[in-house]
Amino acid sequence: MELFELDENMLPVVTPQALLIPAFKKIVTRDKDRFKELAKKELAFLFLYCNYNSDFTGLPDAERLDVCKQELKLPDNWVIDKYIEDAIVEYVKQTESNKPFIKFLKSCYTGLEKIRKYIEEIDLSELDGNGKPVYSAKDLVMNIGKASELITSISELEEKVKKQALSTAKVRGGQAIGSFEDPD
Repeated sequence: MELFELDENMLPVVTPQALLIPAFKKIVTRDKDRFKELAKKELAFLFLYCNYNSDFTGLPDAERLDVCKQELKLPDNWVIDKYIEDAIVEYVKQTESNKPFIKFLKSCYTGLEKIRKYIEEIDLSELDGNGKPVYSAKDLVMNIGKASELITSISELEEKVKKQALSTAKVRGGQAIGSFEDPD
């Protein structure tokens, strides 16, 4: 089941089927505004924050939170509360439980972020108890040299995951996407 569709402005909009999920429905019902503007933004937040296909997927959690809030123009005092936490858990369960390749791609992003931090925080002047360098400049240069291969590999994996996700996607009426149809 697709939980979100992109509108003409390329903003995520929750599908009617997704509102059958209790965690999503609670977000809508708690918004007492007639037009449900906050609920729409909070549901769009789920997509931007959790979806592997979001522009913000590779960002660390705290930074991704801030960027998503700014993108959707959520109030400055808005925080992830129990309703949103439950919806995030449900969204991840719905999107990743039957698609382990998405979970694997997210793990690769996490590993890439750890490598970035390692390279950023390495101190070549740090010495161990015997006065020898803890980190080798040669190893650092070698790791940086391999970064291009790693990025290419993750980009290729990302493309394969997108193709796999599209191949398992359904169009309206329960029909499958044809082999000659362009899903975009």
